[in-house]
Amino acid sequence: KGVNLGGVKKKKKQKKPEGSAPAAPTDVHGDEVFNPADFEEEQAPKRQEVEDTRTPAERRYEETLKEREAKRLATVGELSHREKIQNFNQYLDKLSEHHDIPRVGPG
Repeated sequence: KGVNLGGVKKKKKQKKPEGSAPAAPTDVHGDEVFNPADFEEEQAPKRQEVEDTRTPAERRYEETLKEREAKRLATVGELSHREKIQNFNQYLDKLSEHHDIPRVGPG
């Protein structure tokens, strides 16, 4: 019982003082009153000028990735499954018999 095995100790959460946060205005029933100014401040993205530390090669790479993704997404929705299968079968019909699977075994 008195031996310390040196296990992982859990950090205790620090309690915040109750009086530190300003109380939201309430109506007669105790519900919070909606303040549109507060809502706009919360929803508006806080823009900060972030310095772009990427190299020119990294920027070009990400641009080409975006372009490829856009092309892929544009072509994905064009053909239905049935049309893709028909096109693939037509492609296989055009191939010479050299590409056929050889028959193995008796029969």
